[in-house]
Amino acid sequence: MTAQLLRRHRGTSFLYSEFADDIFQLVLAIKQEGMPFFVYETYRTPHRQKELYKSGYSTVPDAFLNPHVNGLAVDFLLDKRAIQNLNSDSLTIQKIVERSLNEMSDTDEGNEIYNIGTNLVPALGQKTRTIVQDSVVLNFWLKLGRMIDRQFPNLVWGGYRDLKEGQLIGTDPPHVEFKDSKKLIRNKIAIKEIRNKGAPGLR
Repeated sequence: MTAQLLRRHRGTSFLYSEFADDIFQLVLAIKQEGMPFFVYETYRTPHRQKELYKSGYSTVPDAFLNPHVNGLAVDFLLDKRAIQNLNSDSLTIQKIVERSLNEMSDTDEGNEIYNIGTNLVPALGQKTRTIVQDSVVLNFWLKLGRMIDRQFPNLVWGGYRDLKEGQLIGTDPPHVEFKDSKKLIRNKIAIKEIRNKGAPGLR
């Protein structure tokens, strides 16, 4: 398997066209609001998805059912320069992810970081995501969710996913997905379009 097929993509060239338009506008809105988010990943090859599943970083075993592989999802990460307290939970998880995927940030200064401002592992007597560890970071994520709700009706924010009582944020705030992704995946409409665009791994 070539390294090219495991590479992380950050551009919008291989996104489903209607979704790509919304993501372009969302990135503009994020910049206008001064929110410290990076686009971390857009399109994902089936080969990379399989590796992520094997490593335990994805719950979708069939690569072709994953929205990233269909050009229907984008992940954002934070600029760590906006973080007040890089807590041990976040730092540990970041190192595990980078080591497991054998990848570091390809920005010049390595500023991308996974942090959602809450405890990421359960504390004594507390569930995960129930304790504020960095209110600035948490508020940025919640602001992103509110922006998507208000301005982007065709997008779904992962910060609401599996949100349980008492938790401050859901399981996947970096994830933004096209609202009709399940239908477009089922009907193979999106993957056909991005295959015609030359998305790697789909030939």
